[in-house]
Amino acid sequence: MIKDVIRLKWQADLSHEQIALSLNISKGAVTKYLSLTHAAGLDWEAVQDWSEQRLTSALLPKANTSQPYIAPDWGRIHRELDRKGVTLMLLWQEYVEAHPDGRTWRYTQFCGHYKAFAQTLKRSMRQHRRGARSCSSTSRAPRCLCAVARAPRSLSRPWPPPVASLPAPRPRSA
Repeated sequence: MIKDVIRLKWQADLSHEQIALSLNISKGAVTKYLSLTHAAGLDWEAVQDWSEQRLTSALLPKANTSQPYIAPDWGRIHRELDRKGVTLMLLWQEYVEAHPDGRTWRYTQFCGHYKAFAQTLKRSMRQHRRGARSCSSTSRAPRCLCAVARAPRSLSRPWPPPVASLPAPRPRSA
């Protein structure tokens, strides 16, 4: 495919659009292959005898996949997020700075892997019960949420409104 793009450009002198239509690929792919060829300093005479595989390996070097990604300590990251002012962005920056020569995840992948880790944790609701004291006791009333929900006694209407003050239901007509 790349060899055909080069041949049609330098031998047949076609435009990018004509090459794209004849090979049924996008104009962007044609531009990419020709710019890679130009950057490598190659032309049709140089690559005429090359195989497609050799041309592909010369123009499109493989990514460095031999080095695995460095996995962070997800447990530590989860605990750090409980601290005030700590965000995933801050923890990701520390992770990248801690491994300057290693292969680290970009921020989006880091967040995705953390989310997958967090979903594996056991969900539980911690309820702390301190003795058998009720909310109405005078020592805990100011701090209790039940005290906030009650209306102050100084209001003219009682809270909650008495049931008798609600309008009576209408009788059904037969």
